[in-house]
Amino acid sequence: MAAGRLPEMIVVSPRGVGTWFTDSHDGKVRYGAFLDATLVPFVDREFRTLPRRSARAAAGISMGGYGAVRWGLRAPGLLAVAGGLSPAIQQLCRRSADRLPFLVRPAFVRVFGNVTASGELRTQDVASILLDDPGLARRAPELLLRCGTSDKYLLADVATYFRKLVAALGGRCELVLEPGGHDWDYWRSVFVPFAADLARRLDRAGEAA
Repeated sequence: MAAGRLPEMIVVSPRGVGTWFTDSHDGKVRYGAFLDATLVPFVDREFRTLPRRSARAAAGISMGGYGAVRWGLRAPGLLAVAGGLSPAIQQLCRRSADRLPFLVRPAFVRVFGNVTASGELRTQDVASILLDDPGLARRAPELLLRCGTSDKYLLADVATYFRKLVAALGGRCELVLEPGGHDWDYWRSVFVPFAADLARRLDRAGEAA
């Protein structure tokens, strides 16, 4: 921001390790409800914000990218844009946990449950959420996805499908595919332009006041 590569904005980074930034299946951890009902009102009350949907965005990397997209679908009236950098928005099914890194699997089961049937995961699967409520895509925030074409979890293919689904349902979703993997070398190299792209989509009217 000081160098002018990003516009001035307030950045809020709540700690959500292992939560997938959503409510757990058993209701014990209500992280999604925290974002909606606690975090946003607190930030608007305590900081010099522009307290309106059009000036508010959410973004995340990998699991956090899922969380940002999921939040945008959960509370479409709160955010103008939701962005995911290598977002983990692959289909949630009973084999999903087996394909995740070993250290991530316990969090997946804790949040989504140790299910025996894929149908039990529909309430948290972002594609299923859109299909179950086709009008949601038009109400949802604009979605901005960015992913490396060498992502070892094939998230470039997943994001391509998801963009087509959102567009087919009348929503707005932009996807940037470029060389890179699912790692910090890629994320560090593209984070600033990714964040700048998000910021450009926000309404900054009245900022000087």
